[in-house]
Amino acid sequence: MTDLQIPAPALSHIPRDILCAADYAVLARRFIAPPAYAYIAGGAGEERTLADNVRAFARWQIRPRLLHDVTAGHTRVELLGHRLAHPLLLAPVAYQALAHPGGERESARGAAAADAC
Repeated sequence: MTDLQIPAPALSHIPRDILCAADYAVLARRFIAPPAYAYIAGGAGEERTLADNVRAFARWQIRPRLLHDVTAGHTRVELLGHRLAHPLLLAPVAYQALAHPGGERESARGAAAADAC
Protein backbone atom coordinates (compact mmCIF):
# COMPACT_ATOMS: atom_id res chain seq x y z
CA MET A 1 0.00 0.00 0.00
CA THR A 2 1.35 3.45 -0.82
CA ASP A 3 0.72 6.61 1.18
CA LEU A 4 -2.08 7.47 -1.25
CA GLN A 5 -3.93 4.16 -0.97
CA ILE A 6 -7.04 3.92 1.17
CA PRO A 7 -6.88 1.22 3.85
CA ALA A 8 -9.17 -1.77 3.38
CA PRO A 9 -12.54 -1.70 5.17
CA ALA A 10 -12.79 -3.28 8.62
CA LEU A 11 -13.25 -7.03 8.88
CA SER A 12 -16.23 -8.72 10.52
CA HIS A 13 -14.27 -11.85 11.40
CA ILE A 14 -10.76 -13.08 12.14
CA PRO A 15 -9.23 -14.48 8.93
CA ARG A 16 -8.29 -18.16 8.94
CA ASP A 17 -4.61 -17.42 8.33
CA ILE A 18 -4.29 -15.53 11.64
CA LEU A 19 -2.56 -18.04 13.89
CA CYS A 20 -0.47 -15.88 16.22
CA ALA A 21 0.08 -12.27 17.26
CA ALA A 22 2.77 -11.75 14.60
CA ASP A 23 0.18 -12.53 11.90
CA TYR A 24 -1.78 -9.45 12.99
CA ALA A 25 1.23 -7.22 12.29
CA VAL A 26 1.36 -8.50 8.70
CA LEU A 27 -2.41 -8.08 8.27
CA ALA A 28 -2.38 -4.59 9.80
CA ARG A 29 -0.51 -3.19 6.79
CA ARG A 30 -3.70 -3.68 4.71
CA PHE A 31 -5.90 -1.78 7.15
CA ILE A 32 -3.78 1.04 8.54
CA ALA A 33 -2.46 3.92 6.43
CA PRO A 34 1.32 3.64 5.90
CA PRO A 35 2.33 6.73 7.96
CA ALA A 36 0.19 5.56 10.89
CA TYR A 37 1.51 2.00 10.59
CA ALA A 38 5.09 3.27 10.59
CA TYR A 39 4.38 5.26 13.78
CA ILE A 40 2.71 2.29 15.51
CA ALA A 41 5.25 -0.36 14.45
CA GLY A 42 8.34 1.81 14.90
CA GLY A 43 10.27 3.05 17.85
CA ALA A 44 11.98 6.25 18.89
CA GLY A 45 15.48 7.24 17.83
CA GLU A 46 17.54 4.26 16.75
CA GLU A 47 14.81 1.87 17.95
CA ARG A 48 17.11 0.22 20.50
CA THR A 49 14.36 -0.19 23.08
CA LEU A 50 12.09 -1.70 20.43
CA ALA A 51 14.78 -4.24 19.51
CA ASP A 52 15.43 -5.00 23.20
CA ASN A 53 11.72 -5.62 23.76
CA VAL A 54 11.48 -7.96 20.77
CA ARG A 55 14.47 -9.94 22.05
CA ALA A 56 13.01 -10.09 25.58
CA PHE A 57 9.67 -11.45 24.37
CA ALA A 58 11.44 -13.96 22.11
CA ARG A 59 12.91 -15.60 25.22
CA TRP A 60 9.41 -16.64 26.40
CA GLN A 61 7.72 -19.77 25.08
CA ILE A 62 4.45 -21.57 25.57
CA ARG A 63 5.24 -25.22 26.00
CA PRO A 64 2.37 -27.62 25.43
CA ARG A 65 1.88 -30.28 28.07
CA LEU A 66 0.26 -33.12 26.18
CA LEU A 67 -1.98 -35.66 27.89
CA HIS A 68 -2.24 -33.71 31.16
CA ASP A 69 -5.56 -33.51 33.00
CA VAL A 70 -6.78 -29.92 32.58
CA THR A 71 -10.36 -30.36 33.77
CA ALA A 72 -9.63 -28.16 36.81
CA GLY A 73 -7.55 -25.67 34.82
CA HIS A 74 -8.26 -21.95 34.82
CA THR A 75 -6.72 -18.67 33.79
CA ARG A 76 -7.38 -16.79 37.05
CA VAL A 77 -4.60 -14.72 38.51
CA GLU A 78 -4.17 -12.50 41.55
CA LEU A 79 -2.45 -9.20 40.91
CA LEU A 80 -1.80 -6.61 43.61
CA GLY A 81 -4.54 -8.08 45.78
CA HIS A 82 -7.12 -8.17 42.97
CA ARG A 83 -8.42 -11.45 41.60
CA LEU A 84 -8.70 -11.39 37.80
CA ALA A 85 -10.43 -13.94 35.56
CA HIS A 86 -7.41 -14.01 33.28
CA PRO A 87 -4.03 -12.32 32.90
CA LEU A 88 -5.14 -9.88 30.19
CA LEU A 89 -4.41 -6.24 30.91
CA LEU A 90 -4.68 -3.05 28.89
CA ALA A 91 -1.43 -1.11 29.07
CA PRO A 92 -1.36 2.69 29.10
CA VAL A 93 -1.47 3.53 25.40
CA ALA A 94 -2.47 6.45 23.21
CA TYR A 95 -3.23 7.34 19.62
CA GLN A 96 -5.49 4.32 18.99
CA ALA A 97 -7.40 6.54 16.54
CA LEU A 98 -4.49 5.96 14.14
CA ALA A 99 -5.77 2.39 13.78
CA HIS A 100 -9.50 2.76 14.53
CA PRO A 101 -11.84 5.75 14.36
CA GLY A 102 -13.22 4.94 17.82
CA GLY A 103 -9.73 5.22 19.29
CA GLU A 104 -9.38 5.07 23.05
CA ARG A 105 -13.15 4.79 23.61
CA GLU A 106 -13.32 1.49 21.69
CA SER A 107 -10.18 0.21 23.42
CA ALA A 108 -11.84 0.85 26.78
CA ARG A 109 -15.06 -0.78 25.57
CA GLY A 110 -13.12 -3.85 24.38
CA ALA A 111 -11.23 -4.09 27.66
CA ALA A 112 -14.51 -3.93 29.59
CA ALA A 113 -16.08 -6.60 27.37
CA ALA A 114 -13.09 -8.89 27.98
CA ASP A 115 -13.14 -8.09 31.72
CA ALA A 116 -9.55 -6.89 31.33
CA CYS A 117 -7.97 -4.58 33.86
